[in-house]
Amino acid sequence: MAILGLGFLGLAWGKSKLHGYTTPNGTAKSDVSGQIDYLIDIFGSFRRFMPPQFDLRDKDVLELSPGGSRGNGVLFLALGARSYHAIDVFALAEGEDPAFYEQLLDRFREGREADRERALAIASTPGAREFGYAVGRDFDIPRLAEGRSFDLIVSCAAFEHYDSPAIAIAGLTQVARPGCETVHIIDLQTHSRWIREQDPNNIYRYPEAIYRLFRFPGQPNRQRPADYVGSFEAEGWSDVSFVPSRTVDPALRDASLRGLSARFAGQADMTVLDGALRAGYPERGDNRKKRLVTTRRAILGGIVGIATLASFGREKAASGPGAEIPLFRRGIGVSHALGWADVEADGSYGDAPFSAPRFRFDPAQRLAIRAAGFDFVRLAVDVGPFLAFHGAARDQLDERLIGIVGELLDADLGVIVDLHPSAMNPVYRPAALTAGVDTPNFQAVLALQQRLAARLWQLVEGRAGAPRLAFELMNEPEVPQATWQPMLEASYRAARSGSAQLPLVLGGGSMNAPAALAEIDMRPFAGDARLIYTYHDYSPWQFTHQGVRGSPAYALDAIAYPAPPSAQAMIAATQRRMTALGLDGAALAQAREAKRTLARYVGFDRSALERTFQQVSAWRIAQRLPAHAVLLGEFGVHRTPYQGTPEGSAARETWLRHMRELAEAQGFAWACWTYAGTGGFALAENETGPGFDAATRRALGLLPL
Repeated sequence: MAILGLGFLGLAWGKSKLHGYTTPNGTAKSDVSGQIDYLIDIFGSFRRFMPPQFDLRDKDVLELSPGGSRGNGVLFLALGARSYHAIDVFALAEGEDPAFYEQLLDRFREGREADRERALAIASTPGAREFGYAVGRDFDIPRLAEGRSFDLIVSCAAFEHYDSPAIAIAGLTQVARPGCETVHIIDLQTHSRWIREQDPNNIYRYPEAIYRLFRFPGQPNRQRPADYVGSFEAEGWSDVSFVPSRTVDPALRDASLRGLSARFAGQADMTVLDGALRAGYPERGDNRKKRLVTTRRAILGGIVGIATLASFGREKAASGPGAEIPLFRRGIGVSHALGWADVEADGSYGDAPFSAPRFRFDPAQRLAIRAAGFDFVRLAVDVGPFLAFHGAARDQLDERLIGIVGELLDADLGVIVDLHPSAMNPVYRPAALTAGVDTPNFQAVLALQQRLAARLWQLVEGRAGAPRLAFELMNEPEVPQATWQPMLEASYRAARSGSAQLPLVLGGGSMNAPAALAEIDMRPFAGDARLIYTYHDYSPWQFTHQGVRGSPAYALDAIAYPAPPSAQAMIAATQRRMTALGLDGAALAQAREAKRTLARYVGFDRSALERTFQQVSAWRIAQRLPAHAVLLGEFGVHRTPYQGTPEGSAARETWLRHMRELAEAQGFAWACWTYAGTGGFALAENETGPGFDAATRRALGLLPL
């Protein structure tokens, strides 16, 4: 069955490549009666899993991915809903004939006559706001909601097709009103029609690497009930449960559980074929009693007995983190506007440290960033001038920063203001600013954090909608986490004294290392739902930092990714570069040590990258944080002459794509380093932009040219 299943995966991949996504269900569009039966059946499922006391009258309803028809919206309106809005990736329901809605209502005889007449009138009016439809390939739910919020959010056979359900859940949370109910019918089994009847768990038989070889838009994501439950709970939803609808036929049960990939083998829920995820978004101060929830062992017992199908769920407080922070998704570092300030010959910053042409950040660049599909910018700010200047000169710097942030927000870009020390001025180099809580330099940093937190909150306080702005308190502290902890706590208190509401970004020590997150003492930040936690990941450094001056990888050359089975070619290229550089002394010793690591680098591939993401995700779950409260704040590849070769260019594109996909699979926000500049990491075409080359667009999943 595994070999046969690969054949079906290949057929599905080929069909997607040839025709795209065109058939959301198995009923032909021309079969009007069949389409009506399908819609009435789905609508009945929604109602069956909604709370018994839930009244649709005067409610606003959102449906995710309705497929080829908005008929469910007509039925919701017929039962008294105030409005219906649908969001999708593909415009499959566009141009639907109102005559179909009339036929649908003829078969659906429920509802008051006045409501039914209103439903048909609204659905027949082009552009009616009470019957909305928005389509976007980025599936940015808050944006596609067009300023609406909702009392009921539903979907059918949609969530299993999302690349990152965690991102979708975070998005729908942003548009859920207090008291909102949500119901999602989810199909967990193999989708290929013949094999799903014979081997319903076939898609779970393959390691991730093999399954991804056949990846196409809408491919089942292989998430299980516990994954969906955990993602909703992490966003603060209560009463979260997964109610199984169908389970594997007893005659197929043993065979369906044999030979599963290690990730799925032994999971208690692998006999569940489909079911309904339901949850409620708490009212403020809601202390309602939770539904009975069970452990995985109890769930397994309920499923095996099949007398009563248990719900998947875990008890959670009625409120939680997630709703108070911006939904950042795809970002880019911007370091050329306020980073690496100019320093005069006398060691001072002069009168205008950000006035040279290289600091220009113009509307065309902002437009190109947004048009490419980025939704936020991580704005690097060299703190040196902000600490060195006083009086009117400092006020002018503050105004420049606030002005740039305002321009980015006006360009429909979220912003993370990143305090980013540089070594341009030795007095304000990173190590000098993090020498201890009581040092004069760090005390000055605390004053800056307090001042900027207040100014940034003033900027967004009067703007409509949730603020798409956050304040990152310190980039890459060079000290270990144990040393950084008291400074992190002091920074947090300083920023909170400036604004109690501004979302903050906190990172660990050791240069924002992933492992440092697990070392953060979270107790001082408990109860603050306006926090995002960040880490940076440039692994493997042999590949990403080859040729970077000052890095251990400076002398390395032609380092490939994924790593080849033999290091000989990389070692030979590196030796040639070492000879050409004429290194001696400590630099030569460092180069030799870096060259020796290449033997250990052999075999480094996507799975090695994925381990870090899994570790961060495990920490996130243990802390009960929503997925979008984690930010992969930096990742990138240094360009060298090797990157200009076909092999090197392909390696760069592959690494960027793997990092982006792994972050999105976990639901993490990400910001790639960096937009423009001459340091070798620039993503913009020719390092200046304003646009991006095709390889970068492919790697980062950006919109086409």
